[in-house]
Amino acid sequence: MTSTDSTAVPRRTRRGRVPEPRHARRGLSARLRAIDDATPAERDRVIDALRALAIVGVVLGHWLVSVVVFDQNGPHIASPLQHLPELTPLTWVLQLLGLFFFAGGWANVRSLDRASGGSASATTRGSILGRGYLPWLGARLDRMLRPVVLLAGFVAVLLAVLGLSGWTGADLYTVGLFVVSPLWFLPVYLVLTAGTPIVDAAVRRWGAWAAVGPAAVVLLLDLLRYGPWWELPASVGTPNLIAAWLVPYVLGVAFARGRLVQAAGPWLFVAGLAACVALIVFADYPASMTGVTGADRSNMGPPSLLVPAMALAQLGVALTFYRRLARALTRPWLWAIVVTINLVAMTVYLWHQTALMSTQLATHAVGLSLLGFDGVPADLTWLLSRLALLPLCGVVLCGFILLFRRWEQRSASTVLRPAAPAGATADAARPTAADQDPPRHTSPAG
Repeated sequence: MTSTDSTAVPRRTRRGRVPEPRHARRGLSARLRAIDDATPAERDRVIDALRALAIVGVVLGHWLVSVVVFDQNGPHIASPLQHLPELTPLTWVLQLLGLFFFAGGWANVRSLDRASGGSASATTRGSILGRGYLPWLGARLDRMLRPVVLLAGFVAVLLAVLGLSGWTGADLYTVGLFVVSPLWFLPVYLVLTAGTPIVDAAVRRWGAWAAVGPAAVVLLLDLLRYGPWWELPASVGTPNLIAAWLVPYVLGVAFARGRLVQAAGPWLFVAGLAACVALIVFADYPASMTGVTGADRSNMGPPSLLVPAMALAQLGVALTFYRRLARALTRPWLWAIVVTINLVAMTVYLWHQTALMSTQLATHAVGLSLLGFDGVPADLTWLLSRLALLPLCGVVLCGFILLFRRWEQRSASTVLRPAAPAGATADAARPTAADQDPPRHTSPAG
């Protein structure tokens, strides 16, 4: 057989793989480089990375510790943490919503600056709500709420089909509650977004210390709920839904305004960690950063003081390693991953629980009972089985992303084209919205 024979056996590497054609490698490299080149030099890539990391943490956290178990009594919500409390430290690294709210505060104040033609709190003849505020807020509301309508319609159809197939009202409630549970985030984030000019004004006056105010509110309501002098109903803490997440949001605005610097990272970490240890060890706060089925208390419903304390510690780590993260994100392949996650962040957040439930229901429809989807989440075997099933859930989620990503503000193709040539408009080369907006939505997570 000659070297020119078209039937020649492809050359293989020492690992037995057929090497990728050089032109294909060049094509992938060029694609990654195009994403990198399309990114404005002034863009803070770390902010995008923190947002992407928070979204990934939300999905993995929900898929691992938020479980619907099917047994002879029908579906019911459970948690591996109820039986495996040694997994609690996982919640400290997967519950990253504090970083998301920090990134949101940073992005929103920068975006409002652009919309108002100056400072978000720079008043128009003394008014905190500048001339561009209402159009800006309207655009934010539209971009966040429009995809929710689609999810609501899908869930309504799903529940109707299950109801017609004989499911009881209680079973439908369990499934419906599970798939829409992440939506608590949206009204909270919208309230904070609407209050951005007020937060900015407070930061300009008091700097990062403006975060002490909402933290004090959380502390006061925790004292009312948990004593030692009173033990009022948990509903007393409802304002903490805003106050607790306002703490990292304020710090994000402060960082955008230069009133919080990277050098403060170690101090924030020490302060946050000390507060977490004190609350857990001496004040008998639950250690888990997520709700645990059957537990008397939860740090998330509504948020306790441990939530802003943990956010402070996580933010301290992020600021401490900010420069290293920024350098790492100059690598085209890593930046492409961050951009891609941000482009579909809202879709991922809204649909990840629906993807999990759809996968679980599909296995039941074909007569499969898989450990990890079924059975009591009481041991390591169940947890490992759950981990093995997560790629399947990921495939289903990717399907939802392909179907519904168009409902987000921009298409993924925005970042897959090369930088605009000289003379083209600046927006043509931007991979995401101006002033650090998320690529489509400023969404979440939980």
